[in-house]
Amino acid sequence: MKKPVLLLIALLVLGTVAAFLYTQLNPQVSLNQVGNQLYVYDENTNTGDSAFSNKITSPTPSVTVNEEKVVDPANLDPALFVMDITNKYLKLPVGRKLIYEGQTEDGLEKVEITIPGDRKLIIGVNTLVYVDKVWVDAELVESTKDYLAQDINGNVWYFGEDVDNYEDGVLKDHEGAWLAGVNGAQPGIWIKAEEKVGDKYRQEYAKDVAEDSREILAVNQKVTIGLGTYNDCVKTYDWTPLDPEANEHKFYCSEVGALVKEIDLTNNDNIELKSAN
Repeated sequence: MKKPVLLLIALLVLGTVAAFLYTQLNPQVSLNQVGNQLYVYDENTNTGDSAFSNKITSPTPSVTVNEEKVVDPANLDPALFVMDITNKYLKLPVGRKLIYEGQTEDGLEKVEITIPGDRKLIIGVNTLVYVDKVWVDAELVESTKDYLAQDINGNVWYFGEDVDNYEDGVLKDHEGAWLAGVNGAQPGIWIKAEEKVGDKYRQEYAKDVAEDSREILAVNQKVTIGLGTYNDCVKTYDWTPLDPEANEHKFYCSEVGALVKEIDLTNNDNIELKSAN
């Protein structure tokens, strides 16, 4: 055998041994081959403060796109988001207006949702402004701007909210406000394109500020309200670890493309959709 060939074999053997020793000394690195591409994953990534930590069980809101791309809340790619929100359970064309009303223990509550067409850039994603105003007995108590965006699979993500809370007609505070990318906050899922019974995920995550979470209890539900009967509805259980009394059932129906009913499980107060354009 010629010397160049022996030298080549020796180099290959040394390279293989070096690679083996490196992976043994660095167990946090593993290799995974997908198709013809090699990906490196850190198995020891600390997700304790993630928006999707072990407090919320599988499946997580991370969404696989085209079998290889993943919409990761901790490392979002703005290229995986689209301008319009067309999710079948939450259609938000510019100019949309939704009115909800219901008698609560605090008085007659009215909620007005509008989509003026304004936008806000958050961690590189061009989000849509969702304006939410609440009155109790005709007195404004809350005005918020929620920031939403839809990924290319149709899942609607929640990037934060600006909050104005009022008392006796005077601005009181901004409690509950948060923005993804600020003080470690991460985006959550507002609603998925395809919901499955048992799905659990965080809707928002700003630790100790906003931690609303959701579980899907039923799909293809029939719901009747004053506006009519809907047959393709998702029933959710919404809660937050920050307030043990904040527990609700919500119903989103594809026939309307919106939330149609909300039940407070603490006092059985009901808010339902009264008009939608």
